This record gives sequence, structure tokens and C-alpha cells, in this order.
Amino acid sequence: EEVEYDAPEETDAERQDRYHTDAIARQEQHFLQQQLKQDLLAEYGFTDYHHDGDKVDYTNQVLKPEGVRRIQELFSQDQHAIITILQAQTNMRVAREAQAKAQRDAAAAEQRKNSLMGSLASIFGGKNNAQ
Repeated sequence: EEVEYDAPEETDAERQDRYHTDAIARQEQHFLQQQLKQDLLAEYGFTDYHHDGDKVDYTNQVLKPEGVRRIQELFSQDQHAIITILQAQTNMRVAREAQAKAQRDAAAAEQRKNSLMGSLASIFGGKNNAQ
């Protein structure tokens, strides 16, 4: 972004008016994008029902590939770049959490094993069966 060194100075009131106008424009753009997204979901989406016996356990909103493509077109290049960064951060967090869970599970399994071995040792007086 270029810095305008010769830009006329704004009063606080002018700056606030400009910020307000910019904020309103962004809100309107966001509203229109959300409306279009809802229209596309209605046109290209469907609900996938998962049953547990005779009752619905949970549902998923599924979007056909054409709908995904149309929604992706709503985003600017800058927004796509931000989404890519956020998705990468999410993937790293999910991987860290999976690794931490695997370590916790391994530690819990080792603790159960040691507890069982300790119980067996107390039952048999700590003697080795080979003796």
C-alpha cells in the first residue's frame, strides 16, 4: 500500500465519517456475500441424515462441487490467502493435538501395564516365575 505524504490532513470528524462509511460498505458486502452463500447452499446443498435405529442421530450439510466452486468465487484473492494461512494453522494444531493424544494414550497404556505388573508382583510375592 502506498503512503501518501502530501495527503490533506483530516479532522477527527472527517476521519470518523470515513471510517463509518468504510465500515458500512464492508457490512453491506458481508451481508450480500452471506445472502448469496445461503442462496447457493439452498440451490446446491442438501442435508445428509445419519440414523441411529429409528431416530436421526445427526445431520450434515453437504454441498455439491458446483456449489463449492460458486461459493469460492465469492472470496477475493486476499481472502483466499488468509483462508490458506488459517487452514495451515488449523492443520498444524490438529496434528499437534493428535500427537499429544497419542503420547497420552501411550503413557496411559504404559501406566496400566506397570500397574498390572505391580499387582502381579504383589500377588506372587515379587518372585520371578523362573525361580
